Amino acid sequence: MVTGEDDAARAIVPRLKAVDADLTRIKILEYPCLDLFLSSAPLVVEAQRIPDCKLIIIDPVTAFMGACNQNDNSEVRRVMRGLGDVAVKTNTAIVLVTHLSKKIELGVKLRVLGSVGFAAAARSVWVVFQKPEDADTRLPSPVRPSGSMGRGFTKHGNRSRGSGC
Repeated sequence: MVTGEDDAARAIVPRLKAVDADLTRIKILEYPCLDLFLSSAPLVVEAQRIPDCKLIIIDPVTAFMGACNQNDNSEVRRVMRGLGDVAVKTNTAIVLVTHLSKKIELGVKLRVLGSVGFAAAARSVWVVFQKPEDADTRLPSPVRPSGSMGRGFTKHGNRSRGSGC
């Protein structure tokens, strides 16, 4: 996991512990100088250092875009191509986390902050919504699915539990 927003010790690790994650299988990199617009090569190096690395999570991707104009489709797609190369070279899946704009009248794909290139170049796009009638339940929903069905999870204090939706 590459994080540029949340402090690992104070935010990420407690959340992982709350869902009984095996922390021996998770490496968290606080990587303030990673610039995906210049090069995605550092991700390849890091992934190859981790035995059996299968997943790279970048949260939020916008923190690592450097000088990229995040509203420019061609520049965003250049970064996305680089991340695709990382996935191929390291045999990993890559999950990019970003936030949505507050303009609920737009379709979900258009609410992804920055260029529509983020959603257009991705293999699949999911959004996590709060269930309207239950503030503790989140519903992951496919926006641009890749053969997947939506599921949900409910917060129980500091713990979460998955369920079919």
